[in-house]
Amino acid sequence: MWKRFGTQTPRFGSGTEEEFKDAYARWEKTKSTPRIMFYFCQADLGYLSDEEEVKQFARVLAFRKELSDKGLVGSYSDRSEFSQTLRHHLNLVLAPMFSGKTQLSEAAHRLGSIALANDETIKGRILDLARQYVELRRNMKPSDERTRRMEVLITEMRTLAFTAYPLLSELTQSIPADEGRDAKAGERLAAVALLQATPDLDYVEWLAGRLADERPFLGYQAAIALLTAVRSLGGDARARKRMTEAIQHAIRAIKYLPEDKDRKRILGYALQELKEAAADGAP
Repeated sequence: MWKRFGTQTPRFGSGTEEEFKDAYARWEKTKSTPRIMFYFCQADLGYLSDEEEVKQFARVLAFRKELSDKGLVGSYSDRSEFSQTLRHHLNLVLAPMFSGKTQLSEAAHRLGSIALANDETIKGRILDLARQYVELRRNMKPSDERTRRMEVLITEMRTLAFTAYPLLSELTQSIPADEGRDAKAGERLAAVALLQATPDLDYVEWLAGRLADERPFLGYQAAIALLTAVRSLGGDARARKRMTEAIQHAIRAIKYLPEDKDRKRILGYALQELKEAAADGAP
């Protein structure tokens, strides 16, 4: 989706919205299928020539906000980039189907180790994206445009999840309390992006710690990563207990925020899904 929301149907504001809502309703029943990936183009809008175009784009923004709170969206800068972004994300979706009982994080570490050994540019690409994030925060004032550019960067980071996953331990070592807190924020964002794509139970406490210690964008993305972990790893009672404790810790850490803030709302969704999984009798 770019700047047009679409044509109204008898049930919803557009055919695209109707298709999404039907698919999401099916997913809520199974928590597994269908797999939904939704992308928004961040290309320059140009001049919106009339009131109808403005209304269309306003509806796109509202729809994006709704989906973002559910942890479902990706961003890309223009059409030429979309196919590459989607190809990488399809690999992430398909990998668990072919890895048997192997955890996705284990498969990512194994495949990533091979990739890093054969391609010396992977680490440089992840660090370059991390640097771009830091420079973007430093050189642009807070605005919708800056947020959109940040979203494109984290989507690009996620496309490297399988190849860069062995770098996760290194990327998470930068502590926000360091003197160079902001200088290393891009590396922590890269770690969050990898965990959004390949959840790992060993990092849920680290993610929870990001909610209070980071700038809002990074904290929000950490909340999305926790929600993704719940959906991927919540089938085991011990994992649910660990994730519940981590999320409750994160909620306590941001108790100063209003209840309607994105980070609190997303963590609330995550807790609710954990409760539902336990109520369904998952072992």
